[in-house]
Amino acid sequence: MAVFFRAGFNAVRRKGSLLGWSGPGHVQPCLFGFHRSFSRDADASDVVGNADAYDYDLPEDLIAQKPITWLDTDRAEVRRRDASRLLCVDVTDEGSHPIQFLRQCKFTDVASFLPKGSLLVANNTKVVHARLQMRKRTTGGAVELLVVSPAEGSCESGLSSGPAEASATWKCMVKGKNVNEGTVLIKQHSSGVVLSATILKRSEESSKFADVEFNWSVEGSSDSSGRKFGDVLEALGSIPLPPYMKRAAETRDAESYQTIYAGVPGSVAAPTAGLHFTEDLVGKLERSRSICLEKVTLHTGPGTFVPLQSSKVQDHHMHTETFSVTREALANVCEYLREGKDGAKNLIAVGTTTVRTLETLYWLGLRRMLREPGGKPMDDATPLDQRDDEGKSKVLTFSLDQWEPYDVVRDACGQDWSKLPDAWACYQNLLEELDDQGKDGVLGQTSLLIMPGYRFRVCDQLFTNFHAPKTTLMLLVSAFASSSCGTQNDLGLLDRQGRQKVLHAYEQAVKHRFRFLSYGDACFFARFKDLPSPMFEQATSLL
Repeated sequence: MAVFFRAGFNAVRRKGSLLGWSGPGHVQPCLFGFHRSFSRDADASDVVGNADAYDYDLPEDLIAQKPITWLDTDRAEVRRRDASRLLCVDVTDEGSHPIQFLRQCKFTDVASFLPKGSLLVANNTKVVHARLQMRKRTTGGAVELLVVSPAEGSCESGLSSGPAEASATWKCMVKGKNVNEGTVLIKQHSSGVVLSATILKRSEESSKFADVEFNWSVEGSSDSSGRKFGDVLEALGSIPLPPYMKRAAETRDAESYQTIYAGVPGSVAAPTAGLHFTEDLVGKLERSRSICLEKVTLHTGPGTFVPLQSSKVQDHHMHTETFSVTREALANVCEYLREGKDGAKNLIAVGTTTVRTLETLYWLGLRRMLREPGGKPMDDATPLDQRDDEGKSKVLTFSLDQWEPYDVVRDACGQDWSKLPDAWACYQNLLEELDDQGKDGVLGQTSLLIMPGYRFRVCDQLFTNFHAPKTTLMLLVSAFASSSCGTQNDLGLLDRQGRQKVLHAYEQAVKHRFRFLSYGDACFFARFKDLPSPMFEQATSLL
């Protein structure tokens, strides 16, 4: 995986500077304020920072093992993706009985009540056939590889490796006994393709990972017959279903475990909130609600399934994922934010990966606003596959650490998130940086950890699936439920209420037997007061 330049928020370290502003690229001094919002050093007795506070009982029989489209296949009527159930959660209601802020409907009903003129943003990553069942060349022992990310360059270029070199090195998860450095694994396809994998080096961070060199050929041929590594994976690999699905992947998972708009290969897990959308539903949203669909890319890694690793949330090491956004997509989102900067906007994120991408872009734009006059351009260490014929970078490259947003708010605003610039200003700054340098888009890595205490800068509403207990995804939805609440002075109280609201919603979902996790039903987090009331009331019902 390419290493990206970590440009910190050095400009905010000067006490007393910051974030009053009068437009893109211009920062004025402002006074510090203070709210108790987040502290990385918070006592573990604080319920919001306790990992156990995000636990709940999930019956195993509610974990969806198959998509809804596979159900009732013995009947003439085959269920559609958008026939899944949708639990709507009102994030503005405070302190009421949980049932009063919950409503349910079919996913397809959203075409009747989403606010007109909203912008829908989704993740167009595509899941690759990343799971390989291989055998040791010497003993025949079984070894499973999960192909995660290329050792160098982007996923797109790594999957395009070949045919000339017929070789590629990737970071993989390794499952098997006595798999040491130098071990050679073999797998052959009925078409004659032979794939070998050599364990080069075990990861220093985790013994589960290793750098693996792949080589392939066609039996009886002196070349690889034009096959790229992505072609080899598709032929020999399988769709990597999540570990909580207690079955092997089937051929039809290759379609069911992809969104209809998946287009950029690179993920080992689907952005599952998008699985509920159909071409027909997207068309209805555009025709009847004037809702456009924009796309960003974040390649989901195996870290998305990792539970919280410590009793204190602050001690969790957040996984890193690669994202990319074209200049056109960035400009479209920026223009929408500009038109709605007086309160008219309604940006709907489809899934937590989309949220992390959109929020990361905000902080990268803010980084440019805080750059010292005459400071170095915001670009460094671009992978070679992202350069033009003259060796010049085609994209801006960044990385965002999991704590950087919290650090800048603490150091620059005294924890007062209201002193941050609005989303349009930061997006406009990032767009100007692209144009100043003549770049085609943004490529980066994000470790952003969104937890209660975080105040969302870009996203207004959220579609997402039901998530596993004690995961970073539970932190994110709890943060969303609290960030969108009222403007009470005690932000710590709002954080606790957001977490409690999510747990109440999940409790009711279990009671009413919603289907959970990747192939399960969906949630919609929104302010009910922002939805067209008559149509929303007609489309939904109380639990």
